[in-house]
Amino acid sequence: MSWEAYSLDQRARKLVTKRSEGCLREAYKMREAVAYGLERFWGESSRYRANQKRYEEDRKQDKANIEKVKADYWEDVWNVLVDLTKEDIDLPLHKDVKVEEDELWKLSRDKQEVALAVLIQLCDCLVWWTQRYK
Repeated sequence: MSWEAYSLDQRARKLVTKRSEGCLREAYKMREAVAYGLERFWGESSRYRANQKRYEEDRKQDKANIEKVKADYWEDVWNVLVDLTKEDIDLPLHKDVKVEEDELWKLSRDKQEVALAVLIQLCDCLVWWTQRYK
C-alpha cells in the first residue's frame, strides 16, 4: 500500500470538539487500549454499553448517561477509522457485536497492521487535541 494522507488531525479535532468535558480523558484510554489490538479497542464501547445498562437497571441515570457518552465516543472514533480506511481495508462498522468480531479476525495480517497504524495515529491526534482544549 502506498502513502495515504488521511486528514487525521482534522478528524481528531472534530471528534474532540463535539464531545463533552466529561469524556475527554477517554482519548488517553483509547491510546492505551490500541496497544492491545483492534479487537480490544473495538470492544471497549461494548463494555461501556454494558455498564450503561447496569446503571439504568439500578436507576442511576446520571452514571448511565456518562457511560453512554463514553460508548458513543469510542464508537465514533471506530467509525472514523472505518471511513478512513474504507478504500483499502474492509473494517466493519460498529453495530452487531458477534458479526464484527468475526470480521476483524478475517482480515489479513497486513491489513490489520495498517488499520492499527492508522488507529494509533488517530489516537495520538485525539490526545493532542484533548490536551489543547483542556
